[in-house]
Amino acid sequence: MSTQTQHIIGAFLRRHRIAAGLSQGDMAERVGASRLTISKMENGKSSSLPILIACLDELHLLDRFESLFAPAPISPIEQLRAAKANTPPTAKRVSRKQKPTQVREATPEWKWGDET
Repeated sequence: MSTQTQHIIGAFLRRHRIAAGLSQGDMAERVGASRLTISKMENGKSSSLPILIACLDELHLLDRFESLFAPAPISPIEQLRAAKANTPPTAKRVSRKQKPTQVREATPEWKWGDET
């Protein structure tokens, strides 16, 4: 994870912890971590995923984390494929056997003046 992302997550947690009226010590006690761990996390230092999840849960923000794992939307191509798979096959037109073409007898070539 990039340092910038860690700082964004840390600032997010700090903002919501303060809005909830909790000190770093209070948060640490509730999630089973040390105050130093919470401080490091809020300052963009590395932290463990279980502590991050515990903090999000304590701040009632876990639903935002879970939304990251929502199923991806189905692409339009996949929607068409699924629609085709669910539709009954269309009736195909039965072709008639074509009659063999009749071969005309060869007629002598017509020329001007042969109108009679």
